[in-house]
Amino acid sequence: MAIKKISEFDAIGLLASGDLLITSWNDGVDYVSKKARIDDVLNAGTRTYKAFISQDDVADPVIVEVYNNHSDTPVAARVSTGTYKIEGFDNLLGTSTAIRINTNMLSQGHHIKTIVDTDDKILIYTYNGATLTDSIMNIDGLLIEIITYI
Repeated sequence: MAIKKISEFDAIGLLASGDLLITSWNDGVDYVSKKARIDDVLNAGTRTYKAFISQDDVADPVIVEVYNNHSDTPVAARVSTGTYKIEGFDNLLGTSTAIRINTNMLSQGHHIKTIVDTDDKILIYTYNGATLTDSIMNIDGLLIEIITYI
């Protein structure tokens, strides 16, 4: 088998999430090959949690998990008016954690603020203007994504 540079391979389309990758390298004695799914390669070095989130009236937020490579399942609860928490992140949260919520779906004047409170807890604050308010997350398709780089 001839050794080829990547630039010598035929052009391919974009990789899909379920595609299998095969890598090979010389360990000093022989060539070693391994395989991995593209999802595993893209998520290497991260812990990611994605869920649809909603909250109405004075109820606890409802989270419907979409993707989770943390070993625990986070749980959401209402703390007080406009204040909620999500806990259960294997004590991996910290300064290297990014939280994204697709806030483009919120009504005008509504805002969401997120804070990594401890190694295991995220606080979510929902506002109507400058006032903490419940039911701001009561919309279809509101997605929260929590990525911790480890």
